[in-house]
Amino acid sequence: MIIAESIGVGVKSKAVGTIYGKLIAELGSEMSLLMDASTDEIARVAWDKVVEGVGRVLSGRIEIVPGFDGQYGTVKIWGE
Repeated sequence: MIIAESIGVGVKSKAVGTIYGKLIAELGSEMSLLMDASTDEIARVAWDKVVEGVGRVLSGRIEIVPGFDGQYGTVKIWGE
């Protein structure tokens, strides 16, 4: 979701898969990427907007709209 919202495409797009694959190949697991990798390491592989998106998620600077009555909640990195 971070990559997709960062580059403005759907989660299942080829671009997301390509960037995700490169990040995992270079930096290890998804958990390792989010918990251990520095922004400089992420920036070597992904665009600046992806790096900013990871930073916003990790620091809690995101918009969370809770779900209700059987509706899923949503998370937006940059809001509307």
